[in-house]
Amino acid sequence: MTLAEYLAALAAHINALYGLIEAMSNPGMTDAEALAMGALSAQVATIAERVDGAVAALATLTGVVTGHAEKMAALQSSLDAQAQRVDASEAGLQALQSSIGTLPALPALPSAAGA
Repeated sequence: MTLAEYLAALAAHINALYGLIEAMSNPGMTDAEALAMGALSAQVATIAERVDGAVAALATLTGVVTGHAEKMAALQSSLDAQAQRVDASEAGLQALQSSIGTLPALPALPSAAGA
């Protein structure tokens, strides 16, 4: 069970508890019982709002992380493409060197004094 699923289940449980509290409220209560029930109802409602807020925040966070993962995948793809271009450039340079040789292997240029 993921954290989002757990929080959603917890929110549903708290909302069910809140409904039970409301159902238990009846006109036959004493004033003290009615005040206690009202305070308990308010506490459960506050907890339910906080859990709903946590679920919403987690959904937002999940969306942000998913967006970052997609950007990272795109960056990796770009890096892979650049690595292929570098490999192709190195292969081209090696082919050029094998066809013309290296600088020390080239014939010497005529000097200006001998001309």
